[in-house]
Amino acid sequence: MHGMFRNSVISTFKASEKALRRTSAKSRGKIGASAVEPLIAELTDSDKYVRQAAAEALGEIGDPRALESLIAKLKDSEGGVRQAAAEALGELGDPRAVEPLIATLKDSEGGVRQAAAEALGELGDPRAVEPLIATLKDSKGDMLKTARQAAAEALDKLKWKPNQDKDGARYWIAKKNWEMCVSLGASAVGPLIAALKDSFWDKHETATDALVKIGASAVGPLIAALKDRSCIVRQDAAKALGQIRDPRALEPLIAELKDKDSFIRQAAAEALGEFGDPRASETLIIVALKDSDEGVRMAAAESLDKLNTERQ
Repeated sequence: MHGMFRNSVISTFKASEKALRRTSAKSRGKIGASAVEPLIAELTDSDKYVRQAAAEALGEIGDPRALESLIAKLKDSEGGVRQAAAEALGELGDPRAVEPLIATLKDSEGGVRQAAAEALGELGDPRAVEPLIATLKDSKGDMLKTARQAAAEALDKLKWKPNQDKDGARYWIAKKNWEMCVSLGASAVGPLIAALKDSFWDKHETATDALVKIGASAVGPLIAALKDRSCIVRQDAAKALGQIRDPRALEPLIAELKDKDSFIRQAAAEALGEFGDPRASETLIIVALKDSDEGVRMAAAESLDKLNTERQ
């Protein structure tokens, strides 16, 4: 019992000590220049939260003595520390941080990439333009505010103006300006299809709507997207093709009635009902009677009703 009590006391003491160090690092940020050297030392603390608090405090102080140490923390083993270091470097405003922050745009964590993009926007150095444009292709949308959005906002601060090309389309997608995407036409199709893979569901609807408005020039890429590895992309592609109603999509959509994913089969069945083409009827009858999924059977039956109504 005495041993257990002793271990408990020691654990509690260590936890309290860590909490005290974290609070100390945060409070030193309010002291100012005299706290810079102790805070730099705390960037190497064994506790990640102490390192993070120290980086945040150094950003608040904005003393150039912290520059090299903060740059080094862009390679810390903990994402929270790397993010805090990137944010702090943006606050320091020293152009020597530009190249290290550009490298950080490729960090494995979205929050770190976002912080690096925001910091580059604050620094306002033209060297960041091309890397930020490349960041508009960032494929991971798992943050509340993505690295793509941060890159677009940073490019605004750098006075960059988008062209009518794929990079321009990616910029407008990041800004969620779907009408500008539509105005770009064929140049926006590839980036819009890539946007269907985004983890933000509201973007799926708007990207799909934009592809439908673009129309004929989106049909070929959308047909190709029916074979995408992502079932979400295949489903959205089928939906868009149903709304565009281009006859080129008829046979590919009929083929999708055999997809292993029931959601894809259902989307294809619904899309075929939009065409009003009797060539889809025979396959839809078989699906309506024999598909293993009730949702697919119902979608096929409803599409058959639409086709029969349009014939009358």
